[in-house]
Amino acid sequence: GEAYSATVLKCAFDGETMTIAEEGQTLELAEVRGLCEPSIAKLGSTYYLTLRNDLKGYVTTSDDGLNWQPIKPWAFD
Repeated sequence: GEAYSATVLKCAFDGETMTIAEEGQTLELAEVRGLCEPSIAKLGSTYYLTLRNDLKGYVTTSDDGLNWQPIKPWAFD
């Protein structure tokens, strides 16, 4: 019954154990089921994160992949 949220984790792996090195901010949307199916990509020095919602898709950007700008609905020219 709760809305889904998304968080990006920076992890480390020493050959045996994976650990969380850093945790980004939690992105939330109190609409229908929240934010689902996050997909991350990097172009140049900018990270892009897309997130799906039952009503529309959203996108946000980051310089470090952990701290994100406010989400915005997808828009096409």
